[in-house]
Amino acid sequence: MMNGWKGWREYSRATQIALMFPSSIVVGLAMGYGLDTWLGTSPWFTIVMAVLGAATGFWNLYKTVQIMEKKKNDLD
Repeated sequence: MMNGWKGWREYSRATQIALMFPSSIVVGLAMGYGLDTWLGTSPWFTIVMAVLGAATGFWNLYKTVQIMEKKKNDLD
């Protein structure tokens, strides 16, 4: 029974990693577009927030991989 759950855990981790980076960029773009529309500063906030979203996506990806590696090493 545990083997089945382990497969689902691995699938959920892979899905988390696959969605983490693009969702960070989309959130940054949406926030930047909203700020540009509100303040009339197009395209500056959109660009800045997209870059910050990408940086956040990379940072979260790095942290997730580090946690996964630690768990893998603890099991060995």
